[in-house]
Amino acid sequence: MKTLFTAHAVAKGGRGGHTQTESGNVSFDLASPDAGNASNATNPEELFACGYAACFGSAIDHVATSQKISAKDVEVKAQVSLNQNDEGYFLSVTL
Repeated sequence: MKTLFTAHAVAKGGRGGHTQTESGNVSFDLASPDAGNASNATNPEELFACGYAACFGSAIDHVATSQKISAKDVEVKAQVSLNQNDEGYFLSVTL
C-alpha cells in the first residue's frame, strides 16, 4: 500500500462545536442537522457529501482521461444520510 495523502482534522464540541483541518484550509462551525440552517453552520453529513462527490468526480475524470474522453465538467450529486437502527447509527450514501 502506498499512502498518497492523509488529512488531519480536529472537531471540538461535537455537533454543536467547531471543526478545522490542520492546514487551516477548512474551518467550520457545526450544528446538528435538526437545527436547520438558521445557524449558518454545517454538519458532518454535508461535509461527507462534499467529499464523496468530489472524490467520485475525480474517479470519473481519471477513467475518462484514460479513455481519451473529457469529463472535466462532470457533476456528481451526493446524498449522505444519517440513519439509526437497533444496532446503532450508520451512514448511507447515494451518488
